[in-house]
Amino acid sequence: MKSKYFKFNIIHLFRFILCAGAFLSLSFNTAPVKKSPKNDNTSAFQLYSALINFQNSAVSPPSGYNKDYGKGFGNATISAIGSTFKYGWKNAATQAPIDISEEASGNGDGSGRNRLGNTYNSATSSEKLAGTFIHLQGNHIAGWQGQPRGNEAYWELEVPNGYLEVTLGLGDMGIYTDSRHTATVEGYSIIAAFQPQPRETKTITMLVKVDDEILTISGLGGYNSKIDYIEVHEIVDDENAVNGVLGFNPQSKNLNLIAGEEQGVLSSTLSGAGATSIGLVIKDDMVTQNEELLNTNDWLTLPENPSTGQLNFTVNALGIQTGGTRNSIVI
Repeated sequence: MKSKYFKFNIIHLFRFILCAGAFLSLSFNTAPVKKSPKNDNTSAFQLYSALINFQNSAVSPPSGYNKDYGKGFGNATISAIGSTFKYGWKNAATQAPIDISEEASGNGDGSGRNRLGNTYNSATSSEKLAGTFIHLQGNHIAGWQGQPRGNEAYWELEVPNGYLEVTLGLGDMGIYTDSRHTATVEGYSIIAAFQPQPRETKTITMLVKVDDEILTISGLGGYNSKIDYIEVHEIVDDENAVNGVLGFNPQSKNLNLIAGEEQGVLSSTLSGAGATSIGLVIKDDMVTQNEELLNTNDWLTLPENPSTGQLNFTVNALGIQTGGTRNSIVI
């Protein structure tokens, strides 16, 4: 019996606003990255594969993997099915190639990391894959501001059109928990956002269909998210493949509250098929407590253990002065 694959994406962002005492607004949406086509090099007798490890430049990648240490798109290539395919990083704001490695002027030690240190060479392949990474969001690191690596970046790989099985690893084998790890593949959420325990990493495999010959990985909804490695394998078309898409109805809500006093609830219904797990995050809106990240802000609380159906978002104006405004996006 053939396996059934699912891919999903929350395609509406939920926006709240607080005013009149104060105005709260919430909305849901995602912004796909525009991509450029490439000539098809698919062979009828070969299937495309690409194995790439994200790391620093000093160590060699695990056997069978290509190295990525943060160079701009087009500076590195893989050979597959008798052709050459480019890969690398682009600036999320400009969509232009960007060098976030240590080889760019002013980039310090770059965006790539090896958490295994001197034990790297003696580690197993799986330990090497989980123990190295590149930062997707250098803009969340205060000391990197003004440097090329201090930008949010996304990663692209030239691929043949068709169905691709993508395995992606996220997380940090270090003790650090100042992240919210998540990623999208072709705009579809592959790993629901999670705030890690020390040394926590996650790996997920999903199927996507590409029709513009570029595979795109972004950290949408993440905070200081870290990508470990990627495996891409072309497969034959599968009639059982399902495009699972989640959506909110309504897509936006707003609420007026008395500043400094009242609390309220904003609700929306999440529906659709194909999600193996659901995680909600407030885009780039993080609060710390005892140096730990909280998945909340000063006026909006996300529901615990979200699932399809009605979701209630608790809001308050306790910390907002009269006439104040709050506006958030939930992914």
